[in-house]
Amino acid sequence: TKSRLRAGAFNHLRKEEYQKLNFSFYGMPIDKALLGRMCHESLRIYNDLAEQNPEAYEPELAQAYNTIATLYSQTGEREDAEKGYMEALSIRELLAQRNPTAMRPALAATMSNIGYHYYLWGSYAEAEKYFLSAIDIYESLATDDDGAFVTDLARNCNAVANLYAKMGDWRTAERYYHD
Repeated sequence: TKSRLRAGAFNHLRKEEYQKLNFSFYGMPIDKALLGRMCHESLRIYNDLAEQNPEAYEPELAQAYNTIATLYSQTGEREDAEKGYMEALSIRELLAQRNPTAMRPALAATMSNIGYHYYLWGSYAEAEKYFLSAIDIYESLATDDDGAFVTDLARNCNAVANLYAKMGDWRTAERYYHD
């Protein structure tokens, strides 16, 4: 069964086969130090590569910043998370200016991640700003691409609706839940 999973046949498992799989790794402790070292090494490598060939590696550099920022956010290192997200955002904004069709989805994803970060830390005005920016991009992408980004749009509408509900703005929350 494990070789079938590696081969991408997971979607074809019957319910009984799926239930027999061993997912014990979900209960294992996470080595945060190891994850941090891996993220820093990835960031270093992509930074070096992007210096040599910016067009080819800036998207990966932005993703490396985004990934390390998410790690920082989830491990309570707020300032480092914000620095990483802002680095990713500035790279992705430049990339989206150069190639809007290809890079706007990644820009929206970073904005969404920043929104979740600020929501997690209770900075609701900042979270709102980034969620709404992501929603604007996803709305245009969903329209332009025959609905290719509706799931991302729905996820961000739900996130901002939760934010408004948390802030007590039930009318706006309801509107976004409906969307």
